Amino acid sequence: MKITRNNTRAVAVGRSTIGAGNPILVQSMCATRTQDIQATIDQTNTLHQRKAGV
Repeated sequence: MKITRNNTRAVAVGRSTIGAGNPILVQSMCATRTQDIQATIDQTNTLHQRKAGV
């Protein structure tokens, strides 16, 4: 399946730029209990490896 992206202008959001052909940013959050430090670290590393940008 091919998705057609519309032409947009670039907009700076913090240290990231969205639009104008830039990669799509993926936002996520940890679904672990923050008291479970190792699980939270593991999930954060997984999100980073999968290029979650926000």
